[in-house]
Amino acid sequence: MKPEDYRRLGYFDKWAVGISTLVVEKGLMTQDEIEWRVGDISARSEAKP
Repeated sequence: MKPEDYRRLGYFDKWAVGISTLVVEKGLMTQDEIEWRVGDISARSEAKP
C-alpha cells in the first residue's frame, strides 16, 4: 500500500485493501472481478428504498 493511501484510508478500508491484495496474489480472483463485485454491491445498496 502506498504511504499516502495508508494515511488517507480508515481502519476498515486498510483491511479491505489488504484482503483484496491477498486474494489477487493467491489467484483466487482478479482485480477486475473484485472491482465488478464492489460495483454490483454498491449499485444494489443505492437502489434500496
